[in-house]
Amino acid sequence: MSAGSTESSRLAAVLVALGVLTALWGVAYDVAGITQAPAGLTVPVAVAPANAAGAPDTASVQVPDVTVQDGWLAPAQASGVRLGSVDGYLSLHAWRSTRTEQALARGDWMLGGAGLLAMALLLRPVLRSTAAGRPFIPGNAGRLLGAGAVIAVIGTAAPLLPELAGALVLNRTGLDESGMLVPALAWRPVPLLVGTVVAALAAAFRHGEQLVEDAEGTV
Repeated sequence: MSAGSTESSRLAAVLVALGVLTALWGVAYDVAGITQAPAGLTVPVAVAPANAAGAPDTASVQVPDVTVQDGWLAPAQASGVRLGSVDGYLSLHAWRSTRTEQALARGDWMLGGAGLLAMALLLRPVLRSTAAGRPFIPGNAGRLLGAGAVIAVIGTAAPLLPELAGALVLNRTGLDESGMLVPALAWRPVPLLVGTVVAALAAAFRHGEQLVEDAEGTV
């Protein structure tokens, strides 16, 4: 076995071990949060865009059992567009949390850990076969396509879980009726773009696999 192949095998093993540890930690972290209910909970929320002329530049919010970090809110831009921007976002801390809120607030770690484990298992044989000089063995294209799907789905869904927890907290505390705070749900195109790039790489690998099959068939 060559030195490069040995290093790739070690890298693949480390990647799988890291995926297993991250997945287990994510589950443990989420379960620990569920057991803490009804303790305090910090979730992301957003400030509603100013939609009235002469709206104040800042506003103070005081609600029983709810604490806004630093005590002041800055309104978001009137357009409400928040792609790639943190303007108008803040962390909201509320007591008497529910188990569902706690699970969702930490669910991004659990889902992210599961995604990393899935990626590690999918990429391990790709790394090993590539290091052995046979990148286009049957199945590698499908594995890369699966990795692209994991990136797109997990990368999009994981950040939504704490934001959904924020929506539940706003509803439970009645802050959603104030017109000042709204759920911090945001569209994230980056995971979909990265997943698309990996899917294109998978298509190239599939073409390579077909070329290898054709070459072997002519021997």
